[in-house]
Amino acid sequence: MGNKISNQANVSCYICNKNIEDHNWCKCIKCNIILHNSCEKTYRGNKIYCECPYADCGKIGTIGYIRSAISL
Repeated sequence: MGNKISNQANVSCYICNKNIEDHNWCKCIKCNIILHNSCEKTYRGNKIYCECPYADCGKIGTIGYIRSAISL
């Protein structure tokens, strides 16, 4: 399901399908999809809460931001 963080070098954003090359990304803690922070913010729009964009998940409040030196 989705695009999970693993030992792979190429992980793509669920929304834009481009590789996530920096260390500023986010993921849904329920279904483990990975997103660019900027894509999630655009998807969220004016809402004051986050919501998973994955249709089979759609949970509210499950997006967590990751800022780390750990590679994808």
